[in-house]
Amino acid sequence: NDTYTYKAEDGTLATLTFLNTDFVHTLTVKMNDKEYVLDQTEAWAKGAAYEKDGVKAHSQRDDLDLTMDGKTLKLKRQYEK
Repeated sequence: NDTYTYKAEDGTLATLTFLNTDFVHTLTVKMNDKEYVLDQTEAWAKGAAYEKDGVKAHSQRDDLDLTMDGKTLKLKRQYEK
């Protein structure tokens, strides 16, 4: 599994863990003391879509849109300087 730090436009930091095994494809989002485990619903060359319990995520390269409660947060992967 691969874990990365992402940052929202408002400065909120999120820890995202992508788990890809032969049987399991999930995305775990830890943000604001909450944790969401989303199931992959679709995948393509440079990204994937995830969803569970009304929370959706759409990743494309270093960008990830997280939709919950009718709002979409735009997150960008952070690289160590």
